[in-house]
Amino acid sequence: MTPPEKYGDEFCYDRLVIRQADGRTIICHQACVCIKPSQDKEATLAFAWQVARDLAHWLITTYDAVPDDERFQIIVAWSKSVRKHQGHIFKIWGFKESMRIIASCESYREYASSTGNWQVPMLNWEKDVFASEMT
Repeated sequence: MTPPEKYGDEFCYDRLVIRQADGRTIICHQACVCIKPSQDKEATLAFAWQVARDLAHWLITTYDAVPDDERFQIIVAWSKSVRKHQGHIFKIWGFKESMRIIASCESYREYASSTGNWQVPMLNWEKDVFASEMT
């Protein structure tokens, strides 16, 4: 099942054309899914990472033929029903190889450890969502 089928209205894809000040153009394939929390923070992060892996796999499969200089972005964020202004849980940019790494890592911890990406998950990703949990 593809992300559009699996996540329905909470899935979004866009092909971005970003013009740089020096005249260069960057092409980016952006895939996003908005989620609701699971029973606790760890379960939510595990689910959000599985969504990120689904998106990475879909992007590299669907856009395998694009030139190597095109970028990809994965966003897993809160649904508006959870947080009015949403907020990102995972937001990862990269080229095809980065998407392959995401797809292959069983957990966000494995990904962060293997890549040195300290922004996984995003800082304050859980803000106002798990208010009843002790931190």
